[in-house]
Amino acid sequence: MPLPVARLRLLELLLRLAVCGAFVGHGAYGAVLAKPAWFDYFGVVGVSRASVDSAALMTVVGGFEIALGVLALIMPLPPLLLLMAAWKVFTELLRPAAGEPFWEFVERGSNILAPLALLYVMRLRSRFGEDLSGLEMTYDDQSPGDEYRRRPAGADTRR
Repeated sequence: MPLPVARLRLLELLLRLAVCGAFVGHGAYGAVLAKPAWFDYFGVVGVSRASVDSAALMTVVGGFEIALGVLALIMPLPPLLLLMAAWKVFTELLRPAAGEPFWEFVERGSNILAPLALLYVMRLRSRFGEDLSGLEMTYDDQSPGDEYRRRPAGADTRR
């Protein structure tokens, strides 16, 4: 089945909004709300509560996450999206390290995967450009993981 350009653009926009929302929302917990649980996360990396307060680290780290979210919305560069995914792996793993159940990390998997999904969709658009008329979503046993192929015009895509 052909993949319309408009749907790919819409998917990219939705993923930009999802990434932005996750990072702005999480960053606000530190920068705006100063969520007390964050003291435990800083403690995991050896930063005391007094140091967090004196250096305003919650505001700094929260502001950093908010800035990443806004950047992903307006200028989602591939290295930025990879950095964001790595940052989320690191910060979300602080939860179980601070004594929270491992499921707290698992539950936040979408925060890690959203920047990677956005990167994937952006790569599809850069690979095929705006002319997606020959792009078909297919399943090919020979090339797992590469399910998008450009088919010659008029090619039989039935299996």
